[in-house]
Amino acid sequence: TNERKQWVLETGCVLPVLSLLEHTDDRLVKAATALTGNLCDGNDRQTQHVINNGGIDDMRRLLCHRSLAIRIGAASALSGIAGGNNDQLRSLIAADVFSELFKIAMDPQCPAKLLNEVVCVMCNTCSGGSDCQVDDLVKAGIIPALGASFRKSNVKISSIALETITNILDIGELKKIEESIEVNPFSKEL
Repeated sequence: TNERKQWVLETGCVLPVLSLLEHTDDRLVKAATALTGNLCDGNDRQTQHVINNGGIDDMRRLLCHRSLAIRIGAASALSGIAGGNNDQLRSLIAADVFSELFKIAMDPQCPAKLLNEVVCVMCNTCSGGSDCQVDDLVKAGIIPALGASFRKSNVKISSIALETITNILDIGELKKIEESIEVNPFSKEL
């Protein structure tokens, strides 16, 4: 609950937990990643506390960890941040998290569970992000990364990716009208 998450913040244990993300014992890293992810799924204040203490950079680094469970946990935490407010989304974009997420999504060997979390980060960002932020992500390659998720037979991943692409194209239609151009500028990315 948010009350428990708030208690974690108030006890001052977030920094020590975040420091465990660099530990050599994968069990500690996995537990610290899970707690960080739980905080990122909290309210904006709880998520912002993680961001202010370097959590985005830690999660970005852990996307390349040798342990699949830790990579999934890191992507899940980033998904929580992506579900936050526009300033939090801006922090994700500024930290260049999406280049790493796009690489993961494009990897044909990406395990389905990790791909699912990566697609959720992209979906959350496009659902809650500003049109300008979505435009930046289209320029950075989000549509091909989402399209790559179709190679997995998981219906859930594919449907989330399709919904996100539809949202992106809807924003492109608005941009087409605003800029008085003939073609949806995002459709060429398909």
